Amino acid sequence: MTVVHVASIAPQNTSSLWDARARGLLCHQALALAARSDAWSRVRAEGAAAAVLPPDLSVVHRSALLTFLVTALGTYALHFRRQGWRFEDAEVVVGGEAALDLLWRRGSRWFADEVKSSLTFVPDWAPRAREQARTQLAAGRRQFGRGFEGVRVVAIADPPASFWERP
Repeated sequence: MTVVHVASIAPQNTSSLWDARARGLLCHQALALAARSDAWSRVRAEGAAAAVLPPDLSVVHRSALLTFLVTALGTYALHFRRQGWRFEDAEVVVGGEAALDLLWRRGSRWFADEVKSSLTFVPDWAPRAREQARTQLAAGRRQFGRGFEGVRVVAIADPPASFWERP
């Protein structure tokens, strides 16, 4: 299992922070920090969100990104936390072909979250996300065997639209 530490690929300048992929990586990093420290309350989530932001952001950019990240953390905590599962890591590359946003474990059972962190509606996102989840599922099964239960596609902007891809 190859782990790519999110901090090493997080955006370093303000203009790139507004790119959807960069915001997604910040969201994964904040979720990972919250999961590691069980920081799901609003106050602790704000601390986790602030911790992943570059220190030299303007007040306006910091405020906007904190709003985005705290909203994402709150949505995840409210709709997607699974009691009894232990967070393993973020951005875990399996099979050299697929990165698992968040990897969770309970005994010999594993699952991954593919977090879609956009807070706006993106047309036709689900078919692309389903294909991505299928690739992740196949790679996860090769890496972890039958204990890999599936990939949950987490739609932060629309939790009821979230779905599982299972064997």
